[in-house]
Amino acid sequence: MNCPLITSGVEAFIEDAARFAVGATTLERVGALHGMEPEQVLAALSDTDMAGRVERAAAGLERDGSAVRIRARSLLYEAMRRLRETVDHGECSPSFLLRLAEVMGKLSAEPKEEKAQNTGPSFQISIDLGGSQSVSLSNNVQPVVLDAATGEPIVSNQVPGLRG
Repeated sequence: MNCPLITSGVEAFIEDAARFAVGATTLERVGALHGMEPEQVLAALSDTDMAGRVERAAAGLERDGSAVRIRARSLLYEAMRRLRETVDHGECSPSFLLRLAEVMGKLSAEPKEEKAQNTGPSFQISIDLGGSQSVSLSNNVQPVVLDAATGEPIVSNQVPGLRG
């Protein structure tokens, strides 16, 4: 999510209301952040102009994928809270909630930067040798030229049959 930090005012309210609109927070939380009761938040959102601005902000969150990460982050916090309660009270398997927290953590992570695209042709060959051993070759490796007569690798960069 690449958006500036907004800490107060109407723009902050719109961003928080958009998070509510996409299901990433509660009405009570939005109210608490802005010193309002839930009924006051609903009243503010009933204004046509405000509703339109919140709807556009929510659509932006959905469009760029931020809504999914925000919801996952919210679920992660809830899972961590429940994990602590579960461990303290022994209600259900901690391993289940640990796995859930791991999955939610991955979902809530910021997307990684795209790697530079190689515009040339590429290949990769992997050979499983068994016993947890494998060999991988790709176009990032210098090619090995074999002598046609002996089958031995040629150390120089000269191609067989060509004279320099």
